[in-house]
Amino acid sequence: MNKIILFSLSLLLLSSCNQRQNNIGYDSEYLNTISLVKVKSIKFAETKNFVLGTINDAVIWNNKFIISDGMTKIIWIFDNEYHLIKKMGGRGRGPGEYLSPPDLVLNKNKLLIVDYSNKKIDIIDKKFNLVATKSFPKELIIQPFGWTSCGNFYVLTGAKPIASKKMNELGSVLILDNNFKFKSNIFKWDDIYRTNAVFPIYNPFVRYVAGLNGSLFAVQGAMPNKIHLFDNNFNLIKIFGREPKYFKIPPDVNLNNVMSSIEATAKYVSKISRINKLFYDKKNNYLISSYANYSENASYNHSNLSGQHYIQIFNKDFNCIYDGKIDGPLLFIDNGLLYVLISEKPNSLIINSYKTVLTR
Repeated sequence: MNKIILFSLSLLLLSSCNQRQNNIGYDSEYLNTISLVKVKSIKFAETKNFVLGTINDAVIWNNKFIISDGMTKIIWIFDNEYHLIKKMGGRGRGPGEYLSPPDLVLNKNKLLIVDYSNKKIDIIDKKFNLVATKSFPKELIIQPFGWTSCGNFYVLTGAKPIASKKMNELGSVLILDNNFKFKSNIFKWDDIYRTNAVFPIYNPFVRYVAGLNGSLFAVQGAMPNKIHLFDNNFNLIKIFGREPKYFKIPPDVNLNNVMSSIEATAKYVSKISRINKLFYDKKNNYLISSYANYSENASYNHSNLSGQHYIQIFNKDFNCIYDGKIDGPLLFIDNGLLYVLISEKPNSLIINSYKTVLTR
């Protein structure tokens, strides 16, 4: 239990933006050579059976839209005409039920549904049948901030405690094999005890996405201009990035003051920027980082739609070719198209898709 508490505390105390150390790498050149063009607006068919709480995760798999509902813990499945064809899950501890907002992980011919509170992984086949359930390895500390499939491995936030090492010496990212067995820890963080500023609480966890040929991109939320590129053996080969154009440098506020009330927390959230996710566009060979400046209502309403959203796009030479606003949270990328959430209501959903176009 002490190790779990120490690990959680370690993640919360990551160094803030204005205390970034100099890493071996470079600032990507800002080229601004593409624009976004809307392809179509997708309105999911309204139905009495579709009662959406809020989107936690979304993917396209086998020509189906799959949405994980963070409030109801239901997995909604739509066909290519955006009609509801099936729902799975729901709140609970039984087979096929979830307590945490379920994460969706695509791995070749199967879909993984990860439930952190129940400490389990449901494996779904192409017909959307539950074929197996795996428990989290007991020797690992796994945090609820996303999985990704990378080559023959899974990448997730967490660590395997070792008696002879401190938690910050292990790295904050776990690598598991296809049987969910521990391979290694990577991505070590800075000195975690430098500051008592509250900002690291809101941007502590590493965001990551698989690139080409088993490579991995990773970035700490508090260090958005330091994107790490690992090869297929998880060796660090490059650090690059550029300070996001609309990123807010957080105020140095004491943790106790911010956590004193719901109002204080909401007010602080509106003063910072958050790195939400990394995406990789395999069609164009682009890395895309999404970040947001939320309003106070984001905390009150538990909604990603309350605020302004942005993305950075890096080309194959790691230069920033776009840094600008988008209409809502970037949900996923499929076949070169960016899918952006515009509106979510209990029985309807609107997502716009965009393509990138060279401007010169």
